[in-house]
Amino acid sequence: MAKLKTKEYLVDVIRIDNDSVTRHGKIRLDKSERVNLFEKHFFDKFKENLTQEDFICYPEVFEIKDKIQNYHNLNDLDVHITSGSDAIIKSFFEIADNSKKVIITNPCFPMYKVYAQLFNMETIDVGYNKNLVLDVDKLLDSIDSNVGLVAIANPISPVGDVISESAIYKIAKKCSNLGIPLLIDEAYYEFYGTTAIPLCEEFTNVGVARTFSKALGGAGVRLAYLIGSRELISCVKKWRPMYEVNQVAIKYGCFILDNIEQINDYVKRTVLERDGIYELLKGNNVEVINTQSNWVHVNCKNIDKVIKVLEKNNVLFKCGTLPYQGNTLWLRLTIFPNLSKTSYFQEIMNLNK
Repeated sequence: MAKLKTKEYLVDVIRIDNDSVTRHGKIRLDKSERVNLFEKHFFDKFKENLTQEDFICYPEVFEIKDKIQNYHNLNDLDVHITSGSDAIIKSFFEIADNSKKVIITNPCFPMYKVYAQLFNMETIDVGYNKNLVLDVDKLLDSIDSNVGLVAIANPISPVGDVISESAIYKIAKKCSNLGIPLLIDEAYYEFYGTTAIPLCEEFTNVGVARTFSKALGGAGVRLAYLIGSRELISCVKKWRPMYEVNQVAIKYGCFILDNIEQINDYVKRTVLERDGIYELLKGNNVEVINTQSNWVHVNCKNIDKVIKVLEKNNVLFKCGTLPYQGNTLWLRLTIFPNLSKTSYFQEIMNLNK
């Protein structure tokens, strides 16, 4: 039997399977999803919109495209619908000159590195200083004719910091002068409130990605969209599958945009809780790092005991390191309204006094 012939470099690409144990029915503080369930009457209202045709007919994206255009008041810009924001990331690698390098942050959302490997592009990793501030000067200095793509998130995951509007503008302008595609991933925009969408009107090379997976509560339907110039979107759409997303996802997106005040209320309460928990932990001499996203980083004094509390209460969580923090294990907790009032959070607070 002959050996399977594939791209040789694929042997170095390591992918980890998704969870093999269900996360349903648990308290999900590990992946920055919406934690609170929607009120029953609200979700029942959504389900009433579903018909058999949503399952037996091929999907149609024109309705949600129109709603997104109206929601953002887009005039001269276009919209591309995708199955999750990682599909948008992939599309930028597809349109980029893969013989050149890609600039990403370090650390970053894992799929940036995965796609860099899959498209055999060398990365220029821009890191942080000891104050957990991204080295924007290095990022700007790295943009030259040897770069085929710049892909950054704002806010940046997993740290949760942001790149200033002035810095984003400088990055966009330098990329534009060299004709380099620039992806700005705004998956956590709602918790930050500042967007780069206006740059898409000035620079045809800039694309801004938004997702329904985080604040908008639709991680399970896999729905996102890209905003950019007609020139950029036309290029990106050449790589789209026959049908971009499924019809149930489209129905969900339309329903959420029609009831965006529900999301705005959830975001407002989540941000208040995030900042309140930060102050509460800091006031109790617990080392904590706040973010512009929907999580905080906590350096727990008794991490082993904290983990036992979380596991006992069926809470999913994520631990990891942060730049320049050595081997210190930080607990990254997704925030939701009234998290501080839960029994397991109170138990964790007692462990860290």
